[in-house]
Amino acid sequence: MASTEFHGSHHRTSSIAGSWMFWLPLLINRLKVWQAVARERRQLRLLDDDVLTDVGISQADAKREGHRPFWDINGLDLR
Repeated sequence: MASTEFHGSHHRTSSIAGSWMFWLPLLINRLKVWQAVARERRQLRLLDDDVLTDVGISQADAKREGHRPFWDINGLDLR
């Protein structure tokens, strides 16, 4: 009986480990994306009017985009 319980417990542990092996790379990737988005939005807030005009972005749009939270990434392709 004890060996069956151990086997069942081992199976559950393997399943959890397998789950972490699947989710951990996805989590790391998401954290890297969030870090990049935060950096890019911070840089966008620092651009002056001449640069924004050169790239065709209004000061209001840059300010709005630059102040969005890093986790607000609707529209980004994360594949």
